[in-house]
Amino acid sequence: GTSAGERLFLGGNRTGKTNAVCMELAMHLTGNYPKWWQGYRFSRPINAISASISLKDTRDILQKKLFVGDIDDSMPPIIHESYIESKTHTTIAGAWDTVRIHHVSGGVSELKFKAFQQGESSFQGVKADFIHLDEVPNFKVYQEALMRTTSFDSEKTFLVVSMWPEHGKDDMISHFLDNASEGEIKNGRYYIMASWADNPHLKPEEQDRLSKSIPPWQLDARKHGIPVFGQGKVFTMMESEIFVEPFEIPKHFALVYGLDPSSSSGGTWGAVLLA
Repeated sequence: GTSAGERLFLGGNRTGKTNAVCMELAMHLTGNYPKWWQGYRFSRPINAISASISLKDTRDILQKKLFVGDIDDSMPPIIHESYIESKTHTTIAGAWDTVRIHHVSGGVSELKFKAFQQGESSFQGVKADFIHLDEVPNFKVYQEALMRTTSFDSEKTFLVVSMWPEHGKDDMISHFLDNASEGEIKNGRYYIMASWADNPHLKPEEQDRLSKSIPPWQLDARKHGIPVFGQGKVFTMMESEIFVEPFEIPKHFALVYGLDPSSSSGGTWGAVLLA
């Protein structure tokens, strides 16, 4: 977080991705940094955006984690209500639009809640020091959000995504995984992965129960955060059951090539060579 302007936390379900980024966002909004924090520290109040798939998801997940906490008190709100100076509401019941938050410097930070379903245009016309996108954003939304983090002073800006690879290796995943190895900063981008084994609160018996309820072909994505190829699979076995090491195709085999240049999927296309 001290060097990479774009970060991806790619993990399985229940690995604490959203909590981790919400905690960092709260530090920047309030200016309260714990002594052990080695990441970037803003010296002033910030403008931030927090967004998920829909306004309802933003309310029920991000707004709740930051300002409400869990119903069973297993996790209190990350930002105490005493920090809230004012808030405005959206058309969704209980959903907040903008929250103004006291900063330890004496100034006020501003947090806007948004949704991917509002489209990339909803991110236009604003400047943000820190943007948190939770779950898989449309890549056009990601690109527009990135433009909002253009820095015009000495302070850094950050765009952070927390997600599991719901759509396989799509443009969003490729933007990070095809750029560099995990843990390596390159072109201002960085990603890290997490699995159930990284969550000490997820008991082995609970992992076993969840594993038995997940389709085998989804297990790598939901348990380890590993993107599986394709979306909406026809054959639902695990890829490891059918993949083999490359070998030379015999010359007498017949070959057929297929191409799907889809213009309706934002430029995504597929090709296959069968022997």
